[in-house]
Amino acid sequence: KYMKESDAQAALRSGRLVGIITIPAGFSAAIERGITVPIDVRIDNVNLDLTNDVQRALPAAIVGFGHRNNFPGVRVVMAEHSVNPHDTGYIPYLVVSALALDALVIAGILGAMATAREWERRTVTMLRLSPAPTTAILAGKLCVSAAVAAVALGITLLAIIFGYGVVPVDIATTLLALAACVAIFTCLGAWLGATLKRTLAAVPLMFGLAMPLYIDSGALEPTRFDGEKIWLIAHLSPVYYAVGVLEWAFHGLRVTPEPVYVDLLVLVGTAMVAATLTLGSLSRGQRR
Repeated sequence: KYMKESDAQAALRSGRLVGIITIPAGFSAAIERGITVPIDVRIDNVNLDLTNDVQRALPAAIVGFGHRNNFPGVRVVMAEHSVNPHDTGYIPYLVVSALALDALVIAGILGAMATAREWERRTVTMLRLSPAPTTAILAGKLCVSAAVAAVALGITLLAIIFGYGVVPVDIATTLLALAACVAIFTCLGAWLGATLKRTLAAVPLMFGLAMPLYIDSGALEPTRFDGEKIWLIAHLSPVYYAVGVLEWAFHGLRVTPEPVYVDLLVLVGTAMVAATLTLGSLSRGQRR
């Protein structure tokens, strides 16, 4: 895709391009005169594996270029510039995105159990007898579920820091982002439990949905590297936005073209819709 250099630089910084190859003015004339020409290649090195792939491929491409044009020697050299000040290895990237999956599974299952058991124990109709509003009761149940999930994820976070040696750039921001993901996924689980009304149905479904949502969410690498269609489909996964928030909080990486605050707003909006639908299910259960 051809574009102006200024537009390409802006797109690269915002995560909308994987890399830029700049062909300098007078390239063809210089090659014909046998002059070595530097080619500027700039890579979005948010993913170290992709950067290594490009580094390995460029020399072969340069040699192939020379052979196709019948050069007696290679007249093109590589000039590389990193966009990010540091590379992020595959394991450091993966363990952080795995936190998003943990939050979805643990918080989601606990939230689903908190609401589904109201139908299993036939206590839904008793909620209207309580002097407290349904909103307060649901909030209390979900706060307990979220607290238990937070403890479990806290242990996982300690394992990442002390076991793998992956230390967040800002621990306070990381804890806040993780707490937000726990709260949001607890609300999603609560809606699923209120919809299915059976723990035996909600829990296996949560496990079943976790892996496809995780794979198509930028958990293994930013989805913008995988093509436009996959990137668009990834927006249907709440884990996509959670990975964007957690990678930014943990590594300072922007892995989604959308700003981090947009990712967080989408998650918060999803949680609000899920909580509203859950209240609606509990209210209908009360009237029955």
